[in-house]
Amino acid sequence: MILTGKYNFFAMHNKANFIKKNEEEKQMEPLNVTRQMVAYQKQAVDNFQSMWDVAQTQTSTAVDQLMDQAPWIPQESRKALENWRTLMKQERERFSAYVDQCFVVYEKMLDAPQAATPAKTQKPTKRNKED
Repeated sequence: MILTGKYNFFAMHNKANFIKKNEEEKQMEPLNVTRQMVAYQKQAVDNFQSMWDVAQTQTSTAVDQLMDQAPWIPQESRKALENWRTLMKQERERFSAYVDQCFVVYEKMLDAPQAATPAKTQKPTKRNKED
């Protein structure tokens, strides 16, 4: 007895393998691999920046608590620590924005690949006999 149509397990199995193989080929294209690598790197950088933010916030809170318990620290020193903390936060945000901007540019480069075109060369010009 030969099974045909939707009851044919072997035909369905072969079709499933064919579809799976086509999906794997799409995943292994160099451009897709590069996109996946960029996405992984972006996620790693985002995680690092998040961890950096948490560490900076916790350190800031600890310094505030220390300052509250230490009335003998002069006001100038407190102001210097506050300025330093503000500067570090601003620079962290500036760095994060710069890195995010670079990833956006890199992703744009991957989104619109263009075929390589040969460089145009100029034809040599005829020289005068006097030269």
